Amino acid sequence: MFRNPAYQYNFYEILEVSPAATSGVIEAAYKALVKKYHPDLNAGISDHKIKLLNMAKEILLDDSKRKDYDSAMNFNHHKPKFTSDYNSTHSLSIENEKLKNEIRALHKKIENLKSQPADDGNVFVICTNCGTKNRLPDLSYLNMQSIKCGLCKLPFGTGNRDFEKERDLKEKASAMKKTADVEWRRVSANINKIEYNRIESLLNKYTEIQQVYPRVYGIKTKLKSLKDELLLRNSNIVVMRKIAMECSDELSKYKSGGIFGLFKNEKVINDVKEKLSGELLMYPKLSEEKLTFNCRSCEAKNVVKISLFVANHENILCGHCHVNLFK
Repeated sequence: MFRNPAYQYNFYEILEVSPAATSGVIEAAYKALVKKYHPDLNAGISDHKIKLLNMAKEILLDDSKRKDYDSAMNFNHHKPKFTSDYNSTHSLSIENEKLKNEIRALHKKIENLKSQPADDGNVFVICTNCGTKNRLPDLSYLNMQSIKCGLCKLPFGTGNRDFEKERDLKEKASAMKKTADVEWRRVSANINKIEYNRIESLLNKYTEIQQVYPRVYGIKTKLKSLKDELLLRNSNIVVMRKIAMECSDELSKYKSGGIFGLFKNEKVINDVKEKLSGELLMYPKLSEEKLTFNCRSCEAKNVVKISLFVANHENILCGHCHVNLFK
């Protein structure tokens, strides 16, 4: 009778259990070792180990095959009083102690790192393109032109900046900003009632500061607020047309030409001009809107541009009878 080729292996050693181990211990050991040695779960491991584990499971979990295997291998069948496997438990305790030692070593390493200065082994490099301070490891042995700045993404050492000139520009921009900020505090409290020219002038000041030194803090938000307000003023056509209609209604009250051309009542015209002059300070685009006025002589409807009315109302003629409209 030929010897079974499987009997050349000690399956108890392969599964890391004792010959007296129960089926439950053997199965648990098999599952744990499969996870450890399976080639699909662990790259670079040969499938020879997994084949031996499968062979050991097939034999040791089958009572008849295990009995034949034990008799052929002359294993002792006397089981201890307790079913727990001493060798398996002992190996697990050794492994557990190793893990504890590794954890202690890691904690010790972390404590050592915490006790070291924050910049130990690091260098601070100022980018020659944008002036940003970059924190880097000690790479003095490398070519700094191969390392890029974290902000501008350009290699170090490729710029040619005049830092003294830049410092002077920064101081100049800061002084200009202090002056502009005084005006900003006056304007920002009630910006929707401030004259258009004041807002535009302040916007030009901040734009000039940004051109002198772009990285002055706190300018972008103010620029956006001022630009948004000017855009709103220029695009608010509904409000401007409403103002033009109200002024046209006021002009319709102007009827009298005076006594023999004298003692003319021009209070209505003066009130309308004063109102339009004030509104033009808030809405410069209002000058492009038009007033409507019916001629007192022929009752023809005339359309007059607001800019022309404010500048020279006395010389505006009727388009039908050519009579002076406001005399």
